Amino acid sequence: MSKSAKLKLGIIGSGNLAIQLAPALENAGHRVMACHSLHLNKAKQLADRMYQCEVLHEPDFAAYPLDLVLMAVSDEAIETLAAEMTVPENCSVAHTAGGVSIEALAVFGEHAGVFYPVQSFSKGRKVDFEMIPICIEAIGKTTEQRLYQLGSSLSKELYYLNSVQRKDLHIAAVFASNFTNFMLSIAWEYLHEQDLTPDLLVPLVRETIAKAIQSGPESMQTGPARRGDLEVVEAHLSRLKAHPAWQRLYQEVSAAIQDHYRLGHKGDSL
Repeated sequence: MSKSAKLKLGIIGSGNLAIQLAPALENAGHRVMACHSLHLNKAKQLADRMYQCEVLHEPDFAAYPLDLVLMAVSDEAIETLAAEMTVPENCSVAHTAGGVSIEALAVFGEHAGVFYPVQSFSKGRKVDFEMIPICIEAIGKTTEQRLYQLGSSLSKELYYLNSVQRKDLHIAAVFASNFTNFMLSIAWEYLHEQDLTPDLLVPLVRETIAKAIQSGPESMQTGPARRGDLEVVEAHLSRLKAHPAWQRLYQEVSAAIQDHYRLGHKGDSL
């Protein structure tokens, strides 16, 4: 890790984002000087991965000459924690949440900001920050410059989004990532119940995602609902009677697909 720092940083949180972001920042030349987490053992583990980082038992960063404190914590903790923490004069503070307004940090005035990496972070899976879009927002010019410096040192994809735009992006991300993953979990579980391996679906899932990215999902929609093959839809619903929740989900999504394309949206009819 580089000993020469561009920005002097503090970080709050010890979850999946913090564990990956903090080392990436030091590898980019910044210095993480102090960290805090409600989970002290995890904070110590995070600090051990840094060049020279002190663990704080309280969110009091006032004794450190920091440029910026990043809050990589749960959405609901941001505003409460902001009211409790202490930072040095002229230090910027930014949260990392997609769906939380910058107003949650209003207590910091022109030093408030947002640093939102558009990615899902999971334990045991390392990500390449260079390929991750990072969205920033700031109240004051100095904080904006610091966030730009931080973001551009990590990623090639840097965007200025206000809180409304970022919330809309977060909604889209839930559809694209969280809902997609939930659908896959149902498919995997259903195949296990039928003594079939999920490996049978892996090439299909990869091709579906690749086509959507390359050509746009609107024109790539396939399946019985898209074709209007109601006989197949009804047969599938019958097979799902043992899982009423999955049955309702299949029916509602199929109806949504039919309505979507019935209203004139163009797509693949295969």
